[in-house]
Amino acid sequence: MEETHILDEVQSSQKVYNETGIALGTFFGGPIATGYLFVANYKNLGKGHLSKKVWGITSVVFILYCTILFIIQEIVTINIPNVVFPIISVAIARQLFKQQQEKDVEAHIQQGGEVYSLWRAGGISFIFSLVMISIFMGGYLWYGSDRILPSTPSEEGWTVSPEEEPSSELTDPSSVVANLETRSYGEAAHVIVYNEVFFTKEKIDSIAEELTRLNFFDARNQKYIYLEKVLFDYEFSITDASANIEDKQTSLKYEQLRIDLEKFLKDGSVRVLLMDEDLEEVLGHFGEKI
Repeated sequence: MEETHILDEVQSSQKVYNETGIALGTFFGGPIATGYLFVANYKNLGKGHLSKKVWGITSVVFILYCTILFIIQEIVTINIPNVVFPIISVAIARQLFKQQQEKDVEAHIQQGGEVYSLWRAGGISFIFSLVMISIFMGGYLWYGSDRILPSTPSEEGWTVSPEEEPSSELTDPSSVVANLETRSYGEAAHVIVYNEVFFTKEKIDSIAEELTRLNFFDARNQKYIYLEKVLFDYEFSITDASANIEDKQTSLKYEQLRIDLEKFLKDGSVRVLLMDEDLEEVLGHFGEKI
């Protein structure tokens, strides 16, 4: 964005967004909301010719924002709380406002111009937050949100392989995806099945290490986990032959497991589903529906 100067003639009949309004919109609405608020200010300050440039920059920034978010969360596998990204975005938006619009907005106010309420900025940010969620959800569905239901254990142990042709009895025809990977851990050969589009091997290994530390992956009872990611949240579908859902201690154990995993992962909520051995029925669910 090019540097601006105090307006010679400010359109005082128009309202503008101040620094607080832009910060609020950016925090909840992301880069798209920031661009929208900057454009609205330019138009009402008599500098509408800068709108196209702002939208162009906003588009590039939004793509970079999504790319960086994906790289940090999935490829680098650094556990960074999601709130960090909006905070950084707000800091950048504030700095841009000070450089590009602060003097014009102050001149506008001094000449009797009004400022939009924070309620309006909050409402706009809410709308753009829904847009961002829709974009992320669309990307998730594009790359495959459906799931293969893995095979059941044989007498000799688990027989899971991403290359296997799934049984028609165990597979939903509308939920076959091509990017499933399987990793096993420990003496009991605990299994985690995941989609490599959303998880790296390093991420899965770190989750397995935490499950071992929590004594969930023990040396006696083999556990089978199908791990999904919905936006930034996690869903663990678990088959555990040793679990008795009618036992209160089992429920307490799995709820505590969910809490511990959420603390470990940090970047999203966790839901745990306890499945029957045929992977057809949910015996118990822990956490809010994702």
